[in-house]
Amino acid sequence: MFTTTSPASTWEQLCPSMRGSQVTNTAFLEGKDFITFVNNTQKYLLENRCNKEECTEAANKLACSIGFQKAGINKIGVESRFPFLSYDRRTKAPTSRPVKDDQVRIAYVILVHNNLAQVHRLLDKLYEARHYFVMHVDAKQPAIKAELQNSYRGMSNVYVLDQSFDIKWGGIEMVYATLEGIFTLLDMGQWDFVVNLSGQDYPICSNNEFSTYLGTRLGKNFDIASVVSDKASEKYWRSRASWMWCRGAAKPCYPDFLRENVYEGLELPFSITPQLTSQWFVYSREFAEFLRNSQFARILLLHYENAWIPDETYFGTVLMNSDFKDTRIESNLRFIVFDEIHPWVWSHANFTVIHDATSSCFTRKLDLAYDPVLFDMIDVMLLSGVRDLTLP
Repeated sequence: MFTTTSPASTWEQLCPSMRGSQVTNTAFLEGKDFITFVNNTQKYLLENRCNKEECTEAANKLACSIGFQKAGINKIGVESRFPFLSYDRRTKAPTSRPVKDDQVRIAYVILVHNNLAQVHRLLDKLYEARHYFVMHVDAKQPAIKAELQNSYRGMSNVYVLDQSFDIKWGGIEMVYATLEGIFTLLDMGQWDFVVNLSGQDYPICSNNEFSTYLGTRLGKNFDIASVVSDKASEKYWRSRASWMWCRGAAKPCYPDFLRENVYEGLELPFSITPQLTSQWFVYSREFAEFLRNSQFARILLLHYENAWIPDETYFGTVLMNSDFKDTRIESNLRFIVFDEIHPWVWSHANFTVIHDATSSCFTRKLDLAYDPVLFDMIDVMLLSGVRDLTLP
């Protein structure tokens, strides 16, 4: 337990991630009700399925988030819970001169973890002067980041983020990286749609096919979203940010206390209907600006910081609980086949299946080192232009 004689220093100790944020009223955080709630939450966390080394930090984050929800964060006035995100500042990214034509412009956020040669090939395949590209490189790969920054230095429409998050599967860092990429792209120039990709994605539509199609869907948002109502399903709790991801643990911490006593009685922010989604999407510029400027989106980010696999809940939940819900097209334009948990890694033996995926414009996962032949086969397919696409 934390003990201190100063209520103000107590909440700062319990909520270290709040340091540097602009909080205009901390009365609730300094009050005895919040401190009692925090201590009780920690007690049950540590006594159940999580050990102290793995979950002390997670317990603090949970208590901090719940405390702010109970206080009504929209009334407290947090300017930015995440000062590293580009909510209220201009990034260092170059500003590109607009291309003077009426063609659709696409912005790409590419999340890079490894496979430097494959990232170069992906960018070469997508590149056009009218489009914009931002790459986030995992903090565990500084050499790849330096190489990419050197390779694309001086290009006004390609930028490698200075900020690098330590990406952990199932953690919030994937959401941070994606948002920072989107917000940076908003600063770089005018575009119509933003697409998030990993370094192991590859297009299966040509640039012309993709941009021509999006030109018929201006203002639309492509995402897969669904409501999970079965309380026996882990997806139900995951969509509600009711799982705790513990650093170093092999699986999420899921104390019975949280499920039975906290979350069932804790109203979700704004009485939202949480969604389970894909982490991959194609969003309009208008919705991207909403993600950046809406207090609603910021408060939900505070809530979903404590979710397990929040990249599969946060974005779709914001979309489907906003005025943009009627703009959604039920597709993320991706062709992905999963094993029990993870996407299948394609080989050239699967080319026919990929060729026939005419309702998608990207596929994953591909590995250039594992099967370079597949890349060549897809490139030939794109040049031939013989497929009849059936995009939604």
